[in-house]
Order: sequence, then structure tokens, then C-alpha cells
Amino acid sequence: MNRTISIKSNLSTAEISVDDNSIVELYADAVVEQIVGIPVTKLLFYVGTGVNGSNLTGKAAFRLTIPTSNLVDMARQLLLHVEKNKDKLNSAITVYSNSVNNNLVK
Repeated sequence: MNRTISIKSNLSTAEISVDDNSIVELYADAVVEQIVGIPVTKLLFYVGTGVNGSNLTGKAAFRLTIPTSNLVDMARQLLLHVEKNKDKLNSAITVYSNSVNNNLVK
């Protein structure tokens, strides 16, 4: 699917064309390292590979380098969206947790 995303900021606007069929999608379990600086921040993501006793094992998957100002803006927007949708998110967490618990009991 092709679409356009319009981005507006105090300084400029941008039109970003998106072809969902050609987007690279990466998965990670979490960020394992953060190097915050100016002008960029580097985030190292990992994927869990298993459990060794009480320790989780994992492997670095990819590093994202992003302008720090854009990362801070993204974090601000993420928090705003979480706050706006907190009831739906809490409900979804409860449903997921109940599903996991029900499957463990069987």
C-alpha cells in the first residue's frame, strides 16, 4: 500500500511517501545500550535467545543512530499517545495477562 505521511514542525513541513511493501521491519526485545550525545544518539537493540538458569541470554540485533532532538520529540509524542490511550492499553494488558495465566494453568 502506498501512502503519504505529512509531518509539520515549527521549522518546516515534510511529505514522506511510504510503500508498506518495501519497508524493512526489524524486531528487538529491548535496548541494551544507549549512547546519548549531540547531535546523535545511538541505541543498541537486542533479541533474547534463551534462558540459562536464572539468566536471560541475548544477541545484539541492530544499532539505530538518530538525531537526539528527533529521539526526544519521538519520546514526548509516545508518552502523549500512551497517556491518551492508557485505558485501552491497560485493558489490553489485562486481557493478555489473563490469557497467559489461563494457558499456564492447563
